[in-house]
Amino acid sequence: MIKILIVEDEIPAQVNLKKLIDRCCPEGNIVMTLTSVRAAVKWLEENPEGADVIFLDVELSDGICFDIFDKVDINAQVIIT
Repeated sequence: MIKILIVEDEIPAQVNLKKLIDRCCPEGNIVMTLTSVRAAVKWLEENPEGADVIFLDVELSDGICFDIFDKVDINAQVIIT
């Protein structure tokens, strides 16, 4: 099972991304959906091995996704959406 983290602050985009993942990656398990840089950093600090793949929106409610890389080491594959 592939563990997937979604970081997206727009609900319609979250819904569309989840549908695409379900259709294209049936072995994927969406472990969490987050909406901000702060929430993503906190989750990644608490779950360092919690995701194999991270889907990141560039512009989030409290900054840009690249701010996450400055605050926490990411070992997962990253897809910018």
